[in-house]
Amino acid sequence: MVTDDGRQVALAGAEIDKDHLDHGYALTVHREQGATADRTHSLAEGGGRELAYVAMSRARGPSIVHAVADNLDQAIEDITHDWSAERSQRWVTRTAQPGVDPTVRVWPEDPGAKRARLVAELAALDMFGPPAVTADLAAARKDLERLRLARRDLDRGTGRWVHTPAGKAARQLDKARQQRQAAEHRAQLAAGRRERHHWRRVARVAGSAEARAQADWTTHTKPATQTLDRRIVRAEHRVADLESQAAFRSRWLAEHPDLARRVEHVQRELQRLDDPIRAGLVDRLEAISRSDALGATQALEHDDSAKVRERLDRLQRTRNIEPPGLSL
Repeated sequence: MVTDDGRQVALAGAEIDKDHLDHGYALTVHREQGATADRTHSLAEGGGRELAYVAMSRARGPSIVHAVADNLDQAIEDITHDWSAERSQRWVTRTAQPGVDPTVRVWPEDPGAKRARLVAELAALDMFGPPAVTADLAAARKDLERLRLARRDLDRGTGRWVHTPAGKAARQLDKARQQRQAAEHRAQLAAGRRERHHWRRVARVAGSAEARAQADWTTHTKPATQTLDRRIVRAEHRVADLESQAAFRSRWLAEHPDLARRVEHVQRELQRLDDPIRAGLVDRLEAISRSDALGATQALEHDDSAKVRERLDRLQRTRNIEPPGLSL
């Protein structure tokens, strides 16, 4: 074998027994989208030109193909035949229509059962590419905003910190600091010596109060501040990681439009079940957009589009409807 630094090492006998070797694990080509390695090994077992391209473009150096065949010539012939074929996406779920395909059984129209089937289909489609992180990303952003708000409230001693020692210490420190700064400013603006000395004494008293408040802040508020800062950093890293995953999924779906269209169709069907009014408005808005692309009267379409958008906005404000949790 070849080590990472390029040395060739031969192992034999007891060096390759069960106590010295362990199992290795492989990944599917779909899961390796976007990954890069120094050397790759792939098993040629079908998949067509598209999967072959992905598999053979993962390595910076050599890409080694393994095949099952009686001899080398047969292996070359099989691989050449498979890699010459362009294969479209085949869905895990059935898409035949009742009444057309005799193997499809017609079930009663049950919204609950239909929704369960659509959710299952969406989960099956999601297995083809990088996982969807929309819900996780929304939750991570909400958690980050909650932590930042808690941090701002802690600085002012408000919100959840009002009745805590940390909040009280933060308010006292802020008040003492403002009093000292105000007294120092008044001393600078004083017209006479007596007034200047008065405000200097007030500033010294406020400074002493600020020092005591600073000590209380260090005891009660600083630990909470440090804990929140660490949690905010972790939350920011979490959001950045999920945003990177979401961007990669978007690029992957752009390279696989058939899958993206099917996912969008299933999501639309889910929306029709959960919120038929909103789904109908979205369908109408898309129909207006398609008419505009075909060269229909733009003024009328603009008015219709504006009305539909206004209804969508009003519906969102009054009902606070969220789109389905599973999304691109």
